[in-house]
Amino acid sequence: MPKMVKGLGIGPEFKARMVLFYWGKIVGQDIARHVRPVRVAFHTLYLWAENPSWANQLMLMRLEIVDKVNHFMGERIIQEIRFGPPPVSRTEAPVPPDPSQELLRASRQQVLSPEKEAAAQRLCQGVADDELRQSLTRIYKKQLQVQQAKAQRDWHPCRGCGVLCPPESQWCTACEREQRQQTAARIQEILAAMPWARYGDIYAEVKCTPDMVNYQRMLLLQRLVSRLAPGDHTSLDARMLVMLYCSLPPEQLTEDIMEQTLHRLRYDIDPNLYRREYKKWTSDTGQAYGRDRQQKYQKDYLRRKGRFSKQ
Repeated sequence: MPKMVKGLGIGPEFKARMVLFYWGKIVGQDIARHVRPVRVAFHTLYLWAENPSWANQLMLMRLEIVDKVNHFMGERIIQEIRFGPPPVSRTEAPVPPDPSQELLRASRQQVLSPEKEAAAQRLCQGVADDELRQSLTRIYKKQLQVQQAKAQRDWHPCRGCGVLCPPESQWCTACEREQRQQTAARIQEILAAMPWARYGDIYAEVKCTPDMVNYQRMLLLQRLVSRLAPGDHTSLDARMLVMLYCSLPPEQLTEDIMEQTLHRLRYDIDPNLYRREYKKWTSDTGQAYGRDRQQKYQKDYLRRKGRFSKQ
């Protein structure tokens, strides 16, 4: 099979298709359910995430994802990952009807009762200008028609403000946004008080989804990293950063865990750091620091780039 693929000249395309086909097996079903591969081009794997929290999470794991893909394929297929638009299906899927347009069409077919017609006339009879009074009367009648169409489709009052909502929703758009903001603020309070808290611990306090927890955890990580000084392994921000990143309680923190985690997090945030340090230690001025340290950076650099030794 490999010889036939090579003879047909479709080797790179076939390998790219293999990456897309075995994506769930490479990264795991948990990630594959939320992040989908789009294409492989010029040693770059383009992905699509269903929300920004998963995109941020995989950008922190991009070196690990690159290593997993190359290790699975047995050679260096990709060098980096990027996020782009969702994949386009080759078959045209039917476009679902827009509920707002259906509701608008249904409201135009509504016939108001004489009582509602009279109520619209009485509401606007105080307007002196005839043209303005007629315009306001038409607008109020359209609003009554929309309310009547919603009532026929089992719309119910919002639990917060009383505005009519679709049957599948309990809150209107404004109240739902306010609920999400309150949930996000509560998640931040829990993570600030217990940085080691996992999703189950947070869900016991506030009803939320794993994506909401991951997104708030990512925001706190970025905030702590921006405040942390280089080489700081002992401050409160450094301890909170490690507890938040590893979900470890304070009694399990050791000096080795602190140093290794901050070192790994540093390179996860800046993937080009190994390249810059490797060039530094292989330069003429860097050779003065010793051949052992130079070999260490060379080994780490080759490992990060996904060059695997033949077994």
